[in-house]
Amino acid sequence: MDGILAGKTIVVMGVANKRSIAWGCTNALINQGAKVILTYQNDRIKTSLQRFVPEDLDLIECDVAEDTNIEIAFKKSVINMAKSME
Repeated sequence: MDGILAGKTIVVMGVANKRSIAWGCTNALINQGAKVILTYQNDRIKTSLQRFVPEDLDLIECDVAEDTNIEIAFKKSVINMAKSME
């Protein structure tokens, strides 16, 4: 899709449900051509997200209460971006 974000990859943190601001941002980013990687807090939220998030979006666990989790999530994001460029 063409748009001002075509060719860009953006990590959106904290999508919890269809009514979350982060999900609204995700849709706007996708509509502008961005590839989006979503983070989620725990398995319960992941299960909920899998009901409505398109399968081609990457989901990465990240509980932001721990700084280490943020570092790990961004490392995984970079790996996912590299794989998609192959």
